[in-house]
Order: sequence, then C-alpha cells, then structure tokens
Amino acid sequence: WGRGEPVRKSIASTDLEQLVAEWCATALMFKRLSRPKMTVSIAWRKRKGQDPRPFPWDAVAWIAKDVGAAAVREFFTFMIGHFDPAFASLTTQADSRHKHFVKRPAVIGGRQVGIAERFEGLHVLDTLPGIYWMTYFGPQAVARLGEEALEKVPVGRLEPVNTGALLTAYEDPSLIGSPTALTAEQQIARFLGAQNFFRKDAQPHSTGLPHEVH
Repeated sequence: WGRGEPVRKSIASTDLEQLVAEWCATALMFKRLSRPKMTVSIAWRKRKGQDPRPFPWDAVAWIAKDVGAAAVREFFTFMIGHFDPAFASLTTQADSRHKHFVKRPAVIGGRQVGIAERFEGLHVLDTLPGIYWMTYFGPQAVARLGEEALEKVPVGRLEPVNTGALLTAYEDPSLIGSPTALTAEQQIARFLGAQNFFRKDAQPHSTGLPHEVH
C-alpha cells in the first residue's frame, strides 16, 4: 500500500491501527502482489461536508485481464455487498477512457489559458456515469430510472443484487468496446432516458468540483 511513488509498505509488516489512521488521513492505493493481481484505490475524503457531491467517496479496482470473467464478477458483487454503492460499473480501462476522458478549454478569469485533460462523468451527480458490460444501480439510481423501466430493458439481463439491481448488457466481456457492445449499451440508455446518463459529447457544465478550472 502507499500514496504513490516512492512510498511502498507491506500490510503484513504494518500495525493495523497505523494503517487505518493513515488511510483516514489521505487516500491510499492498495496493490495485491500475488495472483490474481490487482490495484485498488479507495478514495476517502475526510472533509465530507466540503464536497458538493451526494456520494463523495469511491473505490476503483484495476484487475489483471487473465483473472477470468467469473472471478471478476464474483469480486464485483463482493464490492457491491461490502460498500453498498449508489452506482457501480464493470468494464475495461480502455472503455472507460473512451467514454469519460475529455479535453476541455481551461478558463481562468474568463480567459482561456490552455486545454485541460481529465476524466468526467464518473460520479453520480445530475447524471449517472453510463451503461457498461455490468452496471449496478443502487436504490437511489433505481428510484431515478424507475424500477418498472429497468425490468423492461430491451436487451441484457437484470437481477437483484444487494439493495439494488445488476444489469448485464451482454454476456461476453470480450465484446467490451466493440460496436456490438456499444449498440447494446446505447439502446439501454435510450430506453431508460438518455438524459439520465453522462455523454462526453454533451455540453459541459459546472459541477462545482475542485478539480475543475473556471
């Protein structure tokens, strides 16, 4: 675990109370060195009241591709059961970048000073992040989209998981990012209301988040 280069510490040789105290003070990255290899970032924000997002924390896991779909799905449902998120998704890094990495004009004092590159739309705000290979909708997201509408999605498979609903848009994860997958995801989004989901080609708007430059 660590905060980035060059900090590297072993959980096995660290006092647990010290680890928890450091994690509560700042976000840490956890890396599993044995197979299946993965890196997990649990973003803990101590000053919750200063964050305008209704769900200011998140957890992201990067898992080696050779783990297999069944194990990844099992880990995904474990994370859902442990954290009880408002929203969760399972996809590849390339697919996430395709859908969320944007270049926007960086404006300070009404003057453009350059181009800002960043990921957008990954948090639950006035829109949900999107539809992916697997998408979990917590109770708040289900209420927004409508339980009846979710049960009638034209493609994919819906099942109850934890306190929400898990939607599998297509069964084969090797399709992620392909025209077939994108067509299925877009069909679901249109059925549930395209306005409910982030689109990076839409007009950007201010979220009041600290990483934005205005």
